[in-house]
Amino acid sequence: MLNGIPRNNIPRIFRHAIGLVYDLGIDYLWIDSYCIIQGDQHDWEVEFQKMVTMFQNSYITIAATAAQNNEA
Repeated sequence: MLNGIPRNNIPRIFRHAIGLVYDLGIDYLWIDSYCIIQGDQHDWEVEFQKMVTMFQNSYITIAATAAQNNEA
């Protein structure tokens, strides 16, 4: 996944977020579950520190608060 993720492997809700940031002309998108290795405590501890900066300096924060799952 470091070199890319095939579009059909990306959950629909993430594809919607990608489309939104693209339409807004934003260059970067932080998706926690892609940026942090799931189930790896060490990676979580390292990347969690970056999340603070990501949220503090974000242009926009997207939250799928009503989604049942990634395909919502």
